[in-house]
Formats: sequence, C-alpha cells, structure tokens
Amino acid sequence: MDTNFIKENWPIDVSPSSQAWLNEKLLLALDEYDKLQQENEHLLSVVESTRQDYADLLDGSTEARLQAEIKLIREQTNCYTESGGILCVELQDKLNKVKEYSEQALKGESDG
Repeated sequence: MDTNFIKENWPIDVSPSSQAWLNEKLLLALDEYDKLQQENEHLLSVVESTRQDYADLLDGSTEARLQAEIKLIREQTNCYTESGGILCVELQDKLNKVKEYSEQALKGESDG
C-alpha cells in the first residue's frame, strides 16, 4: 500500500514527522489486519472440517470406519486365528523374555 495514503486523504496539513509516524502506524495496522485475516481463514477451515466430521458421523461413515478398525485390531490380536496368531506369538516371545530377565535378576539378588 502507498504510504502517502494518509497524506493524500488527511483533511489537515501534517508535519513530516507526524506523517512518518502515521504511515508507520498504518503499516502496523495493515500487518495486524493481514494476520487476523489469516487467522480467520484458518478458523473457518477448522469449522468446516469439524462440520464435515459431524456430517460423516451422522451419516454413519465415521462409525463404520471405526468399527472396521476395531474389528481388524481384534482379528490381529486373536490367538485363535491364523493372522492373529502371529501377533500373539510375538507378544508371547516378548513376555517370555521379560519373564526370563526377571528370573535372572531375582536369582542374581538371591546369590548376592
């Protein structure tokens, strides 16, 4: 923006130092306006995404997606299924290692 805006539109004569001060304040105000406008656009996008989330929830698509995720997790951790058995074995191996380390630590304390 032209910094002479105030001088051109000001109804009274202003000293050059006052003109410079007013121009500086105008530029600061314009910067603040730009920041607030960007913040407003961000808030509008947040509101729109929240609105869309609620619309999806009411539509049932979000709930269906969550139910599918829960089902997948249950299948992956079910020791009685083929796909879940792999995770179960991995977890059991880790548990056995922890148990072994604990027993070694206890044995070391009782020997010491």
